[in-house]
Amino acid sequence: MDHIHTRIDEPLDLRKKILESALYATEVLKSSNDFVKFNNDGNSSMNQLKDSLKQLRGELDRLQNILPSLPDEFRRIQSKPRRIENRPAPLRKEISTNDRNNFDRELQEIRTKMAKLMINK
Repeated sequence: MDHIHTRIDEPLDLRKKILESALYATEVLKSSNDFVKFNNDGNSSMNQLKDSLKQLRGELDRLQNILPSLPDEFRRIQSKPRRIENRPAPLRKEISTNDRNNFDRELQEIRTKMAKLMINK
């Protein structure tokens, strides 16, 4: 097979642009991966919460059946339930995975290559 050589104007600048695009693509993949893992963790947490609430409702029903009914004088004192104000969402726990470490290592390699290009200019 014949080899064809072409002249590339400013090859370092072209290489720098390619590395910058690789850096950007890797960062997008990393944040996409984090989002998917966060979403999956959130779904499993929601399912656990729903299961816990079902179990709690069952326990409350059992408790109401076991306890004697209140006298009329206590029922009059009971106030209407009040609405609970929205609480701030709990902080997201840090996801430490092998994929994240691979992305970090790849980002570092790209930044090192870019730094070498800047030195050579």
